[in-house]
Amino acid sequence: MRYTVSKRFDFPAAHSNSHHAGQCNHKHGHTWVLEVCAEGPLVEADDRDDFGMVLDFQRLKEAYTEMIEPFVEHQDLDETLAFLPERTTELIAGWALEQLHSACPEVQRVRLWEGLTSYVEVEL
Repeated sequence: MRYTVSKRFDFPAAHSNSHHAGQCNHKHGHTWVLEVCAEGPLVEADDRDDFGMVLDFQRLKEAYTEMIEPFVEHQDLDETLAFLPERTTELIAGWALEQLHSACPEVQRVRLWEGLTSYVEVEL
């Protein structure tokens, strides 16, 4: 069997999109929600702490806390993610997926909500 586990993280942050012809061209903020999905079989080795899990939620939280949170929590993403060609939801989601997958290979998909009504989903 293959399982999917998911964990949500939320953070307030501001950004702008200099290529957008509308209101998003101006600096504005959101409460973002990052849903992280890990997929795979259950760990079968009963001598491991993560026995019966796809991925320990604590391990996922630690990866987020180290690799994502310092760049996004109460930040101006135009500054902290300036290495991205633009701070669109799509590019931010792709960056987050790459970071989390490098720490936890079980992570295969993220969904990044920009407010309550709009999200981007990206998967490997």
